[in-house]
Amino acid sequence: PTKGSIYRGIFVEKVVRSMDPVSGRATGPPLRVVALGASVVVTIQITTPDDLSRVVLDDFASGGLEPVDTSVAGDAKGNSASDGCNSRGGWRMRFMWWCWPSFYQLSVRPDRVRWSSQSTLYAGTHTVSYQAMAATRGVFVLPPTHAYVVEQPELLGLSRAGTVVVAEEKTKGAAEPATLPDPKDMASVVAFLARVGVEPPAVDVVPKACPGGCPNGGVCQLDTGKCGCYHGAVFKQGDC
Repeated sequence: PTKGSIYRGIFVEKVVRSMDPVSGRATGPPLRVVALGASVVVTIQITTPDDLSRVVLDDFASGGLEPVDTSVAGDAKGNSASDGCNSRGGWRMRFMWWCWPSFYQLSVRPDRVRWSSQSTLYAGTHTVSYQAMAATRGVFVLPPTHAYVVEQPELLGLSRAGTVVVAEEKTKGAAEPATLPDPKDMASVVAFLARVGVEPPAVDVVPKACPGGCPNGGVCQLDTGKCGCYHGAVFKQGDC
């Protein structure tokens, strides 16, 4: 229904960044253009103001970025999850047996990466990440990440959707620059996207709260600060 993020009790953000080959950690600015064959780290952050029962996090794979299944590849670089004590009890709690990762169960499927939380997801901010490889050249949709409470699926959140371009790194000569833009130079990234017919990404989008919080069962569109409503498979503007 919208490229912007959706909030109904859970705030979800997603970013794709380069992977440091030594540490396996995400590095550099968010990527809009990825070199073919490169490894990236997809980082997802969810924030909830309340304690929630079990939460499932589904990140649907982009066509050009293939998630790396650690059970097959044996490479766990880029995979991480914040612990379940990041908002409770201070440093002493980290030595307790129940301080497991907030999202302890990871499943890599052909069309998505799925995490399941503990029976309770405490209020606060929680982060997960996984490694993916740019396996296919082209222009692809970067789908939103969907987080929802298993027992109350109406409590949910969707991250902002976007577009990712996977292109082959080429140079015409040693003295000439690479064809792919420097991700730190937004002007060159925008110019490259324009050449391949992709709308430039929105920058510095500040989430806007919906007045009244959509009390009739709608969802808040954080880009506009306006409510929307799902009528079956149809999305309409305005509260339900």
